[in-house]
Amino acid sequence: MKVVIRTDASAQIGTGHLMRCLSLAAALRSRGAAVEFLMRSAAAELVEQVQASGYAISILKSSANGEFSPNAEYEDWLGVPWQVDAEETLAWLKRGAVDWLVVDHYALNEPWERHVHAGCRAMLVIDDLEERRHFCDLLVDQNLQAQNGQPRQRVAGEGAVVLTGPRFAMLSPAFRCAREKGISRSHACARRIVLFFGGSDPTNETGKALAGLEQLPPGSFDVDVVAGVLNRNLGELEAACRKLGCRLHRGADMASLYASADFALGAPGTSSWERMCLGLPSLLVAVAQNQERIGQALDEAGCAFYLGKGCETTADQYAGILSSLKFLHGELRRQGSRGMELVDGRGAARVASRMIHWWLSLRAATLDDSESILAWRNSEAVRRWSFNQTPISREDHQCWMRKTLADPERLLLVAENANQPVGVVRFDCNDGAATISVFLDPSQMGQGLGPAILRNARRWLARERPDVTRIFADIVEGNRASADLFREAGYREFSARYVLTLH
Repeated sequence: MKVVIRTDASAQIGTGHLMRCLSLAAALRSRGAAVEFLMRSAAAELVEQVQASGYAISILKSSANGEFSPNAEYEDWLGVPWQVDAEETLAWLKRGAVDWLVVDHYALNEPWERHVHAGCRAMLVIDDLEERRHFCDLLVDQNLQAQNGQPRQRVAGEGAVVLTGPRFAMLSPAFRCAREKGISRSHACARRIVLFFGGSDPTNETGKALAGLEQLPPGSFDVDVVAGVLNRNLGELEAACRKLGCRLHRGADMASLYASADFALGAPGTSSWERMCLGLPSLLVAVAQNQERIGQALDEAGCAFYLGKGCETTADQYAGILSSLKFLHGELRRQGSRGMELVDGRGAARVASRMIHWWLSLRAATLDDSESILAWRNSEAVRRWSFNQTPISREDHQCWMRKTLADPERLLLVAENANQPVGVVRFDCNDGAATISVFLDPSQMGQGLGPAILRNARRWLARERPDVTRIFADIVEGNRASADLFREAGYREFSARYVLTLH
């Protein structure tokens, strides 16, 4: 599978878009995909970072002057009219077959996507702005306020699949690894803090926070300061850190810093999900307009404190917040727990699996499938979570297959990925409802096939049996993986069963 990622990063745009795209790229590459980046605006340091990560990168010519303007419209971020960008992107894509085009850019939306879609088999849009219309196959919005996917479905376009909420926050594997190692911090003494306000920190929140620290008694906190690659205040920060005895980092291992910290000050962008994954409570300040609602939502959900817009904050406010941490032990503990509940670090893997298995198909089973289905069904991995865990004889199975294929109310399907059978779906229909049963070829377990199979099974049933309005799923008690799978597919628990309403 070939994947091209179209995104940009600059002092104006920030680096969050690129960072989450790099996380997705890593998850895709680990599943065998070939990934390239196509960018128009990117500082030399960021180009080097992409290349150092092992990805090819192509740069489109830009007419932008590179000056930062806090009041610039998103459309101005391209540096060229969107029509020009669309033509150049499409021409670049047509040089070779592209399976997925990933678009993560606030200046690109429905008109651009309609024009460029012809250059790829499918398009994924990553967008956390509300009410922007899109023309795509898959839309991802990791924001907390987007967890109810219906509003996002309306802007994604008919037929698009929408993945919403922090479960799909795309983080570097380093954060998941740090989480699995185990984190032990004492919120009763929030002494070690991290300051990081994104790749560019356009309102110089880092400088304000350091000025706030200067108002507190010396040695009040053990401080790590991280200056992003596009931070324009490096000289000032170096001087302030020397004066206060803070450690200044560039190109830091953020997972390690966050895992060893007690509290963080930062922006409500991509780094918010990183901190939440590691259970690190934080104070948020919006350094870009799109971050304001994110910060408010995280504050209301008890995941962080939100101070407000960067253009309105002062050093005195930072000093006041930091001096009050010693009175907030319980709240800090609750923030950390809530964050870890919402973000588990597997978002990039979830999105990558959807993309890899996007073209999975279903076909009606035949007697030729009998031996494969019997071998899968009798495997220990499948029987373990079956209601009937007794191995089935070949004679009984062949009799069951003949009856099943002859029964119009029992629908037996084989799932295929790249023309290879990978699993079985059975629907038992009765009076406008159907009960679903699914199991995989044991050699295919753990590959993320479940969501694709359930999605395609639902579509197949809606097309072939429009009389069916509900699907029920019965799950063996203790089978948490299946319960999570069906919940993610839209099923709701009802009287010890899971049900999906189709119409």
